[in-house]
Amino acid sequence: PSVNRQQLYDLATCQFVERAEGVWFLGPAGVGKSHLAQALGHEAIRKGYDVVYVRTSAMLNHLNGGRADGSYERRLLSYMRPDVLILDDFGLKPMRPPAAEDLYEVIESRYQRSSTVLTTNRAFSEWLELFDQPVLGSAAIDRLAHGATQVTITGESYRARGPKGEPLISARTAKTIIPDDK
Repeated sequence: PSVNRQQLYDLATCQFVERAEGVWFLGPAGVGKSHLAQALGHEAIRKGYDVVYVRTSAMLNHLNGGRADGSYERRLLSYMRPDVLILDDFGLKPMRPPAAEDLYEVIESRYQRSSTVLTTNRAFSEWLELFDQPVLGSAAIDRLAHGATQVTITGESYRARGPKGEPLISARTAKTIIPDDK
């Protein structure tokens, strides 16, 4: 995988937290987006910031569960308060109501107040289609994009490598195997 190292060094200063700016790690599966986001979170903790790391789908499920037991507001506050919120695997799963509304509430509450870090396999141009309500999606994406630093990682998956670093699979050699029903 390839990434702009200077950009990572700059992010490690955590000035983006002071400025309440976002960070996005974009790239294909297995290139280290989550690892880098976690490392950034650890550095922020070392500098005295509060950090929460969660898979986006888990956060949305957690918020939705709060509707059933009356704890929605308390749960929402747990994602609003930290200095840095790391949302892993943003856009991996489609959002169904009320997930888009919940995500918007989190993003809006953090906008220009605290930093949100995302990891995603999706290109920025694909984000709007994740929302079942285009106007809500546009507003959420606009807030995420404002002042955010995009870190694009390219290359092949670390997971698709053998013990000596040799590729186990690649797009050219991967095959779909369908078992016979016989």
